[in-house]
Amino acid sequence: MTEKGSKIRTTSQSNAITDAIKFRITDIIMVVAMAIVYAFAFFQRVAVPGTVFDELQRGFSLSSALVTLLGGIYLYIYGAMQIPAGALIDRFGGVRVLLVAGALLTVGAILFPLSRSVCSLYCARALVGLGASAAYLSVIKEVDTRFSEKRFPAILGIIIFSGYAGGLIGTFPLQRAVEAYGWRGALLTAGIATGAAVLIVALLSRTKSVVSKPSSSGSLRTVGEVVRNRTSIPVIITGSIVFGSYFVIQTIIGKKLMVDCYGVSSTTASSYTFLMMLTTMCFVGFMGYIPTLIGFRRRPVQIACSIMATVASGAGVLCLTIGADNHWMFACYLLLSVASSSNIVFVCSMKEVNPPLAAATAVGVLNTASYLGIAILATLVGVILDQFNSSAVATKAAISYPPQAYRAVFMLLFALSMMSVVISTFIKETKGQNSWYEIRDFVS
Repeated sequence: MTEKGSKIRTTSQSNAITDAIKFRITDIIMVVAMAIVYAFAFFQRVAVPGTVFDELQRGFSLSSALVTLLGGIYLYIYGAMQIPAGALIDRFGGVRVLLVAGALLTVGAILFPLSRSVCSLYCARALVGLGASAAYLSVIKEVDTRFSEKRFPAILGIIIFSGYAGGLIGTFPLQRAVEAYGWRGALLTAGIATGAAVLIVALLSRTKSVVSKPSSSGSLRTVGEVVRNRTSIPVIITGSIVFGSYFVIQTIIGKKLMVDCYGVSSTTASSYTFLMMLTTMCFVGFMGYIPTLIGFRRRPVQIACSIMATVASGAGVLCLTIGADNHWMFACYLLLSVASSSNIVFVCSMKEVNPPLAAATAVGVLNTASYLGIAILATLVGVILDQFNSSAVATKAAISYPPQAYRAVFMLLFALSMMSVVISTFIKETKGQNSWYEIRDFVS
């Protein structure tokens, strides 16, 4: 080979390496930008009604059931849209779908604090739920498309961490912002910031190298294969109960329970839900790593976290029965937080027992069941609290419910968690490998 030919070959190899590095950097930048949008979607999930429960109840003269329905609307729409959103994402790619969904999320997030009537409040919340419904699945699809299977759990852990970071801002920091600027000013600022994040994704999408091609047709046939997959059922039920138990406390009644039953200040109570979210953030990456330490086994982690949720909800019933100190109740909160960090393991299992090119659809089915279940549970919580109106104390600031009301909620969570422990033993062990081609002839 001549010296000239050798130089051309070396230059070609160097250019190839440089291009590969550029593509990987742009992949990372795009996923990070999309994760920020997901963080704002998660913020909306946590902030309303949890952190501003009393402000909404007082400002619009709503019952507890109607306030919790603001959370329920988000969850009903979010859950109902997961399967169609997953199919659209598998068909058109995560970036394209996120841009449309992000625009809806931004409009709803801005209109909510500007609402002056109950009707407009609920309509704005519906837009938020519709826009947020595609954020998480879009990021999952892009991670699954752009990175290797071995890197998926670790990167997913980072994505979920970013989502919880958004939720974290929706607790104690939002409470302080509400005290300083009012709930309308605080939420309006968040809505404007959401729009800025979506704009960044839009600008990045103009670069062709960061828009991935769809890896699946996203057809009804694929959706049907996932929905009919009976192997998914134990994963869906167990994951929904464990996460749902945490979600109800963290975003719906956790703060209010501390204020009503223990007389702590609103700021202190919001710091408890802040620490719940922080605990989940700290453990989510660890939970994703545990399976690699035990031979990539998922089921032991899922069973253990179901037991944690049962112990936490059972201990909550006991605390409210005997009048234990609020620090004991807070310990129950933290144990639920640790249990809920196993969500990453349930997502991996769901992806691994379904068609390999339908990651968004598979996780969308899991999310549909989870959030519709949580929406129903949130509505039930509001109904339970309203059953104790005769023993509640109404003030200008809020309506305070007795410990018996919250004990009834924890008894419901305890019963559901007990069921999850039993069902978790039927989860198929995948050991980090997609097993769809092994099981597809036996699951439909």
